[in-house]
Amino acid sequence: AVIAARHNVPLVLEYNGSEAWISQHWGTGLLFPNLALWLENVNLTRADLVVVVSNVLKNELLSRGIPEHRVLVNPNGVNTEQFSPSTDGSHIRKQYGIGDEVLFGFIGSFGPWHGTTQMAEAAVLCYRRNPAMLQSTRFLFVGDGVEMPAVRAITAQSPANRIILTGSVP
Repeated sequence: AVIAARHNVPLVLEYNGSEAWISQHWGTGLLFPNLALWLENVNLTRADLVVVVSNVLKNELLSRGIPEHRVLVNPNGVNTEQFSPSTDGSHIRKQYGIGDEVLFGFIGSFGPWHGTTQMAEAAVLCYRRNPAMLQSTRFLFVGDGVEMPAVRAITAQSPANRIILTGSVP
């Protein structure tokens, strides 16, 4: 906010959630949480435009007093030409030893908000409760982040290596 004001340029922020809240609920906590929240509010209230990926985040900002005309919802998206049902994924299936099984997948940064540990728990539970799924399904997790160690620990309980963790992929 200070730099934008000093140089008389617009301040555009990308907002994915309150860092103060995230740290308190999913992180290790902040040394000065009240200062972090104050700085967050200063930047948000002085921003010319705040870009969010969902209406949930937009509504949070509106409840914090940010005017609606200064909030732009730009949902996360995907290149539907590159990632579509008609795309031939046979080289990826071959690379990871996936046959014609139904493939469930996640691609992302493994942040606490993505639910990757819950997806891993669901995968393990599916295989335990319905062993027939061992022949017809696979789970593929692409990416890395703070939840990956927990996902690794959970998926290690899965029978027959039906869950693939690729790590980060360019």
